[in-house]
Amino acid sequence: MAEVNKEQSVKHMQNFLRNELAAVETYQNATNSLKRVESELTDARLSHQQRVDALREHLRGMGEEPASDSGAWGSFANMAQSLANAGGEAAAVSLLEEGEDRGLADYRKHLDELLPQCRQLVDAKLLPEQEKTHRMLSDLKKRL
Repeated sequence: MAEVNKEQSVKHMQNFLRNELAAVETYQNATNSLKRVESELTDARLSHQQRVDALREHLRGMGEEPASDSGAWGSFANMAQSLANAGGEAAAVSLLEEGEDRGLADYRKHLDELLPQCRQLVDAKLLPEQEKTHRMLSDLKKRL
């Protein structure tokens, strides 16, 4: 295993934050256009917002300035969500589930590249919440 350092951990934590910000934006857009599943999408958005808050607090505790926006990923995610919305509810939920898949894979992929205090946050809070929203969207996709 490669040596873990603060710079690498901060990079991953900032990336996690940008991804969570993109998820919040995407769920907000989806909630506005998919009224039939609004409750489930609101729950997912709130879960991602809690992760944003936890990551910001953690980064500040490390002496770092948290990313303030989702960057290019957020723009892409919102464009993709708009296209899915045009394709209907099932297409939009399918895209959201794919986003949850990517988020889950990203957290798992980088666990061993994090400082212990960062890994603790991911293991204790971020990953379990990601698993929860992934299950929620997977179940929702099956129902539609």
